[in-house]
Amino acid sequence: MAKTYIEYGGERYHERAHPDAYELALAAMENLAAGDVLDVGAGAGYTSARLAERGHRVSAVDIHTEQFVPREIPCVKADLNGRLPFDDASFDGVLALEIIEHLEAPRAFLRELARVVRPGGTVVVSTPNITSLRSKLRFLWNSEFTLFFNAERRTRDPFCAEASGHISPILPWLLEIFMRDAGLQPHAWSWSKSRLGVRTRHLAKTVIVSAVRATADASP
Repeated sequence: MAKTYIEYGGERYHERAHPDAYELALAAMENLAAGDVLDVGAGAGYTSARLAERGHRVSAVDIHTEQFVPREIPCVKADLNGRLPFDDASFDGVLALEIIEHLEAPRAFLRELARVVRPGGTVVVSTPNITSLRSKLRFLWNSEFTLFFNAERRTRDPFCAEASGHISPILPWLLEIFMRDAGLQPHAWSWSKSRLGVRTRHLAKTVIVSAVRATADASP
């Protein structure tokens, strides 16, 4: 699989998401006051650099740290299938862009995101939209979802032998249930632009959800 790149701030970053998904995920964190932010599955560090530019104190974590570009941002190597290497309630915001579908236990991963974010903090997660019209038609014809099919270039990460490819398709309604079970309250959903330039869940390639970690005195 060929690499494509984003040029930003005089650096070159490997592009691992649809450009519109980057913008929507970052927009979902715009109301977050400058503070401690974690970029989970940070990849080459494009979103980390963008968040740092906004004044956040950014930490990054990825299994393939060799690709991480921003030298001024700490990037910790970790297998995201396990416990995140951070204390409870360490961050005001957490971004997990296009990573949950690569993991063996999405539900456990969301519990980890909820654990490391402070009460009232923001968690933003994105994942491929397997309920799009294109994906539904693909499933009807081939019994497989768009971006999830039995081929080495999808189930295996082409750039890191330690990482998996797309192995965990998640329906939006199930993602919401998992988040709520983890103590996260989803409050905003957005959908990446289609090839026609419109944003609708029926055509979008990516779904982005923003949630808040429940506070101790929140109603059940």
